[in-house]
Amino acid sequence: MSLNQDPKLRKIQLGETLFTLSPLNLNVLEDIEREFGSTSAMVTALQDRPISTLKKILWILIRDNHPDMTPDSIGRMVEYQDIERLNEAIAEVLK
Repeated sequence: MSLNQDPKLRKIQLGETLFTLSPLNLNVLEDIEREFGSTSAMVTALQDRPISTLKKILWILIRDNHPDMTPDSIGRMVEYQDIERLNEAIAEVLK
């Protein structure tokens, strides 16, 4: 990706709300580092505690565009059948 190219914004539907996910930028990377210690620690956390880690990553990606959301409010919106779709959406952002 060129530095002057706009990152592709991804959206995800949770319940009745369409959320815009932040692109992988320095702020998101810093938040991941702050939450997990490093991006490699995030990958390890996804293997060790996939559900809680998924919720934290989703919150990091949502909160810039939806500051009213909390990890708990996101957790209430995500149902079991949504988990695979969320994993795919998050993987696309983190590429």
